[in-house]
Amino acid sequence: MMTYRFAQPVVALIFFSACIIAGPVHAWNTLTDNLDLHCSQHAAVLDCQYRTLDGTAIKSISAAADGAELPVTDTANYSDNQNTTAILFMVDTSDPARQNVIEKNKEHIKSLINNTKPQYKLGLASFDKVLKLESPLGASSFLLSKSLEDLKAKGKTTELYRNLLKAIAVLKLTDADRKVIYLFSDGQAEDRAYFHSDVVNSARKFGIVINTIGYPRSISLSVALQTLRRISEETGGRFIETDINYNLPADYFNSAYSNIDNGGRFTLDLKEIETNKIQLNFNNAVITETISVPIKPQLKKPTVPTVEKQVTVQTSVPPATTEPAPIAIVTKQGEQQSINLWLWYGLPASFIIIIVF
Repeated sequence: MMTYRFAQPVVALIFFSACIIAGPVHAWNTLTDNLDLHCSQHAAVLDCQYRTLDGTAIKSISAAADGAELPVTDTANYSDNQNTTAILFMVDTSDPARQNVIEKNKEHIKSLINNTKPQYKLGLASFDKVLKLESPLGASSFLLSKSLEDLKAKGKTTELYRNLLKAIAVLKLTDADRKVIYLFSDGQAEDRAYFHSDVVNSARKFGIVINTIGYPRSISLSVALQTLRRISEETGGRFIETDINYNLPADYFNSAYSNIDNGGRFTLDLKEIETNKIQLNFNNAVITETISVPIKPQLKKPTVPTVEKQVTVQTSVPPATTEPAPIAIVTKQGEQQSINLWLWYGLPASFIIIIVF
């Protein structure tokens, strides 16, 4: 029984270790001034996805480890592969006095919808104190248009960070290759228990990009738009500000999706890699970006076999003595177990039988 109890945790530990080895070994992502890169390592294979923040196309990708070049395989462009993009339009409806801004929001969202592609999943949400999903992601264009027309500014308080976290929770459950929030707001945030870092960390964890469109309350209050700018910068998104009349640049809608509808994916074979990091190089006419990616090496260093040395020891026969040599008593394991069983079980049983008789 004692042996069985000891074996249970050992078996569980072996099984748990096997699950860890079989699952994803390493996941890593980085955001630079030019690139958003996500990589995951499964055993000896590294899968990477990337996109540029300004929408420019990458012309070539190379990889190296310890100065030796690695082959980049299974490359695919994001737009060529008919990947699905989930986009949630999120409108601030917290101030009834700003219905004129809501009307501008409607106009701009309509223009954005007209420039989407068939593989986009679109949704609409409004928020003030709580987030309301007006039209779920992937809904029909009729439902989306109807929900857009019904938007009203009727809230009282603006819980910006809390509702962004709610929107991220909706998007992370959506089946899509890329996920984006388009936030329409004046940047005012009245949260007290939720913070900027909460939103950024959650968005990066689930690979969600936040593009923001800022509508200033006034020239003096336009400083609040820095909140939106930072959210976009730290999630790999794009920030744009309207003028005082809430108009966007005429060419904005032609490039509104450029920072999410670019890039692609590639694969690296890590079977022969001994180092714990590789260098990735991205090149085009505008940028040359080198990123160091940490990995778990798969090639184990050879171990030096141990050589057993045979030592010959010469012994001399001791002189005979009159005293008898000590006698060593050797008890076999089976006999010892029998003796133990007799001591623990046999003797008490004998005493009990004698007492009974």
